[in-house]
Amino acid sequence: MKSNNLEKSLFKILNFRGSEGLSKKQIAEYFPPGKKAYKKVGQVIQKLVGQGKIRIKDGKYYSVPRIDGKSVDFSPKSNNPKDKPIRQERSGKRSYSSQSRGSGGTVEGIVKKADDSGCIIIDQKTNDSIKVYPETYPTAIVGDTVEVKIIRRGKFNSVGKIIQIKKRETTRFFFQKVAGEVAPRQYFPLKITINNLSSLKENQWYLGEFLNNISTRSLKAKMVEEIKEQMDFDITELLERYKIRCEFPQQVLDDSKNEPKELLARVDKLDTTTFTIDGEDAKDFDDAISIAKEGRSFRLHVHIADVSHYVRSGSSIDKEALKRGTSIYFPKRVIPMLPENLSNELCSLKPNVNRNAFTCEMIISHRGVVEKAWLYPSKIKSDRRFTYNEVQAILDGELEDPLVEDLKVCHELFLILESRKDQLGAIDFDLPEAQLHIDDDGNLNDISLIERKTSHKIIEEMMIISNETVAKFCVLANIPVLYRNHPVPSEDKAANLIKAFEAAGVEIGDLDLKEPKTYQTLLRNTPDELKPMFQPMALRSMQQAFYTNDDSSHFGLARSYYCHFTSPIRRYPDLIVHRQLKQFFLDSKCEFPLQIARFPKSKSKNFVIPEFKGINGVGKLNSQSERKAIEIEREYVKRKKAQFMSDKVGTTYETVVNGFHSNGVFLEIPRLKVEGYLPFDELPGIWTYDQNTQTAHNRSYGDLKSLKFGDEMKVILDRVDTVRNTIDFKLPDSNIRKKCNN
Repeated sequence: MKSNNLEKSLFKILNFRGSEGLSKKQIAEYFPPGKKAYKKVGQVIQKLVGQGKIRIKDGKYYSVPRIDGKSVDFSPKSNNPKDKPIRQERSGKRSYSSQSRGSGGTVEGIVKKADDSGCIIIDQKTNDSIKVYPETYPTAIVGDTVEVKIIRRGKFNSVGKIIQIKKRETTRFFFQKVAGEVAPRQYFPLKITINNLSSLKENQWYLGEFLNNISTRSLKAKMVEEIKEQMDFDITELLERYKIRCEFPQQVLDDSKNEPKELLARVDKLDTTTFTIDGEDAKDFDDAISIAKEGRSFRLHVHIADVSHYVRSGSSIDKEALKRGTSIYFPKRVIPMLPENLSNELCSLKPNVNRNAFTCEMIISHRGVVEKAWLYPSKIKSDRRFTYNEVQAILDGELEDPLVEDLKVCHELFLILESRKDQLGAIDFDLPEAQLHIDDDGNLNDISLIERKTSHKIIEEMMIISNETVAKFCVLANIPVLYRNHPVPSEDKAANLIKAFEAAGVEIGDLDLKEPKTYQTLLRNTPDELKPMFQPMALRSMQQAFYTNDDSSHFGLARSYYCHFTSPIRRYPDLIVHRQLKQFFLDSKCEFPLQIARFPKSKSKNFVIPEFKGINGVGKLNSQSERKAIEIEREYVKRKKAQFMSDKVGTTYETVVNGFHSNGVFLEIPRLKVEGYLPFDELPGIWTYDQNTQTAHNRSYGDLKSLKFGDEMKVILDRVDTVRNTIDFKLPDSNIRKKCNN
């Protein structure tokens, strides 16, 4: 077949398929069989991609329509005006929000993430995120300053194309010399060249540094030093890659030792029985509680570390905390938001020492409703530091403790709060987590699953009702703070989730996709054996929560009012809430304890509302810091899991289907929470993925005719790439497969 005729045929096929697109293997099915024809088709496809006449996305090829000789974007778009994200107003009414779209213009930004899936660029002027797909950034790496042409604009993310790399940061990386070549520990899009490579030792670890010498053929670098001691390379690489500063400036360290002057009177709670409940390895104790039963009601004190007493607005500590935004947690190490003198000492609610706190005191009815509440600066002393395991053992009757009655009252209140949460329709993603057992050298020795115990949930529910109570007061008193807004899922993602549930045989009724109770009902109707797959899927279908002053609602928790008040040691938005409340107390000359729930309306006329210019800009910055921290923590886990599996190639595993791609299926080893990829090419027959039903189907020979979420498969670990951190499976020679619903 001639190239011109082949091109015409390709255009006809892709135009016919429209927004569905086709993989290379699917395109080849339209042409005569044989390696020669397949190779020719591949060559023509690459030629047309290079000319911009067809485009590739997620492994599928699409035609690019042309109008008046110009290419136009060909992305699936809905004509339904309701296909927009939904916004929850402060009034509690859920509505659809608009999303601005458009294209044109160039911006300058910094590459914050770059891998096989593309890269994320942060606009230097607006801090907006720009997604760039792999075919349009072949040589950019993290830290590069780039010029980007905007192809499509969105409310939260835009899509662009890198035009020029303007500057290269002096990013550092670890590498070995292997067979005379530079072998880095992480993925880079180009070969790395080092001038004095011949003088380096084979298989020895070195620290390298990229030079500001931009080339389309290679990445220029130099050797900085030889690594002579054991370390967790992954933490060091990730912190360097994301430009996270570990050490605090000396001025910040010096200022953290100062004892500031009190601004407000404190309510003395030193004689109130108080205790903390945290993990075994916790050092920064943000929160403590005191509890008592009063008739059928409960008096709950939630004491939060008064970080705002030590971290004053505009101080060197404050500026550094804002830059960091959040603490970053690894199994054996923490990169704190605040200096350790504050996070682990002066602010931490350690046992048997007097501490400054911010207390939310609540009277909670036997139905879980806050009848009255007060807010005030306090002085407390924790009588006991409990771990989750200790509390669980006491509640189970396996351990005795002088505070056993207090813990029983906590458990009684927890059951009531949990029941109220259930009635509201809150979504409970009670998922087992993978615990990584890391040694001192940074090696992953084992993976175990940990279930959330009642002791975890007790403290969580008490923090939630405290956050809700404070947020509601801030809304009613018009105090500008950062709320923790969780929007309603977009209709298209919700619809895809429903289809996946239907395909798996989960009972679906007449459901309102704008209500959290819908998701609660779906997950309850899901068989227990499918929940490990469908709970994460439901979580991924939702929009990300973020910080804003515009909307106080939280969809997942089914609350109209919600903010983060309870963790100011590790989250900057909580510090803002504390600081704004204190300013409100000062300006309004409040007397303590100040009643904030069912507060007398006559007092509101004396309120003086503090200003906060640019609060949403700070919220956006904090949201980005949080997402960056989550990315770092997830990337660390992904790296460690790939390394853990690298010496297990050839081992057979029982897996379950937990995701799809246009060219294959994602499988999870449940007992390890390790995910890998099985290409459709490994399956007998011709396979296609149906996005509408979230299933895959075999349109040709073979016993296995379809795959859906939750299906079980016996596979062999085929390949592990510890540079790209990918895991691939293949079928056993016997082609043994086990399905959930034969």
